[in-house]
Amino acid sequence: MFGTTLSYICMRILGEGPDGGQDNACARARKWILDHGGATYIPSWGKIWLSEDLYYPHPLIQDLLWDSLYIFAEPFLNCWPLNKLRDKALQVTMKHIHYEDENSQYLDIGCVEKVLCMLACWVDDPDGDYFKKHLARIPDYLWIAEDGMKMLSIGSQLWDTAFAIQALLASGLTYEMGPVLARGHDFIKKSQVKDNPFGDFRSMYRHISKGSWTFADRDHGWQVSDCTAEGLKCCLLLSLLPPEIVGEKMEPERLYDAINIILNLQSKNGGVTGWEPAGSKNWLELFNPTEVSADIIIEYEGVECTSATLQALVLFKKFYLEHRTKEIDDFMSNATKYLESIQLPDGGLAAAGKTYDNCVAIRKAVEFLLENQLEDGGWGESYLSCPKKEYVPLEGNTSNLVQTAWALMGLIYSEQGLLNFLVHKLYTHAKNGTRHQAEAKGAVDAEKARSFEVVTFGDVAARSRWHIRGVDWLERESRGIKPFCRKRQRRMCIDKIH
Repeated sequence: MFGTTLSYICMRILGEGPDGGQDNACARARKWILDHGGATYIPSWGKIWLSEDLYYPHPLIQDLLWDSLYIFAEPFLNCWPLNKLRDKALQVTMKHIHYEDENSQYLDIGCVEKVLCMLACWVDDPDGDYFKKHLARIPDYLWIAEDGMKMLSIGSQLWDTAFAIQALLASGLTYEMGPVLARGHDFIKKSQVKDNPFGDFRSMYRHISKGSWTFADRDHGWQVSDCTAEGLKCCLLLSLLPPEIVGEKMEPERLYDAINIILNLQSKNGGVTGWEPAGSKNWLELFNPTEVSADIIIEYEGVECTSATLQALVLFKKFYLEHRTKEIDDFMSNATKYLESIQLPDGGLAAAGKTYDNCVAIRKAVEFLLENQLEDGGWGESYLSCPKKEYVPLEGNTSNLVQTAWALMGLIYSEQGLLNFLVHKLYTHAKNGTRHQAEAKGAVDAEKARSFEVVTFGDVAARSRWHIRGVDWLERESRGIKPFCRKRQRRMCIDKIH
């Protein structure tokens, strides 16, 4: 209802008639809205944007409550001395808004906050520099897809680049891809956050960020644990290759800063949070103002963040044995226990650092994957699994290429040989090597589905062989040993999968 109603309104504002749009888009959208109860069923976020004309109904009790605010409360609060308190509250609010704006170069943490902060700056001063700086960063959120212009939740430049580089490294085509790897390496090094938020950031309720990587780029400024882990992994792996191919490796001190970020984001239970350390009480969720997102008021540990940081630290130890050894060992031990402790009864999560033969959690995870393999050999999972906290297949039991890749990598990493799937499923890309858009691959905050388009056949097939052998292959590359011919590489990948 949220998306359909606002999209319908935008089409009408942009000039489409009641029956306008491609294939009668407006008429079909209007019918869907009415068939599902009408625009009044839109969640509170939608009501904010629709409230200008007050098109949703008001029961009498609500009218009495709001009228009391307009008639009594607001005039009363504008009288001295209460108006001083009101002015102070508004000043503090704008101070926090400006602090967030300036620390993120007016990108803010995401599109929802960006729009609201920009609106607040316009109300505060329509001709001011703050509002004009906001306008300059709007293009960062807009992009043109196959079916028209869309808006990002936030850019994913670092996230996409890190996985693309790891896929290219895994392909064994280092020399052919040298210029691409060098440019990607340069972007990752430039994208690392080099300073903490300015000023007394603790008083502004911000955490350290020096040494981290964000989801987008350095301008964004918000540290993310798994993005930091993936950026760190890329820098470590690329440091094994000759600098004349991929550029100079990152300085150890900057790698140490990244490790400091990761270690600071582990909770007492061993899990790792996404943005900031956990610490607030669960009852604060009672103040959640949204109707579309659960568990967003406080920080929670997540299996994805825990897994990514654990993998990064395992790799880091191969390069720097003496740096904060005990802290890293404790982190890894506690993270592994956390992953084992939150595994679902159906085996839907895999523990780290163990094998199919010696770990019950791994065996349960493998059984879960094999039981949910589809007839065509692939895997497909609906975004509904996130809010429901249980496995839900895609509608029609169809498979999804990226989720097939993830499942396959999980089976390979478990070091067991029951890889019973159809290899041709992995070749569902176009002739130019790209793939067609498919269903959402994951979600943020459990409710907001997202599409990630980074995993390819090379990342699955070649990367599987590479990860099983560890970093030995890259070490051979750094000694100047030429890679296998492409035909032999492809043959070995397929043999490994079989």
